[in-house]
Amino acid sequence: MAKNKYPTKQTKCIDDCICPYCGHKFDGSNACNGDMDCVVIQCPQCEREMEVSLSIEYMCTAIEN
Repeated sequence: MAKNKYPTKQTKCIDDCICPYCGHKFDGSNACNGDMDCVVIQCPQCEREMEVSLSIEYMCTAIEN
């Protein structure tokens, strides 16, 4: 079995996905096809499947007149 590049089985990044197996960074939105209900994606480099957890952060700022 191939050794994982990262010491944990989980990676975290904004906008991109980082494969926990090979370390390849790729576009998360493209990998999920914009589907917020997506739970499994495949690394385009090593082709291994991984679970994905999506969240959106909203920051609202007051408009001063």
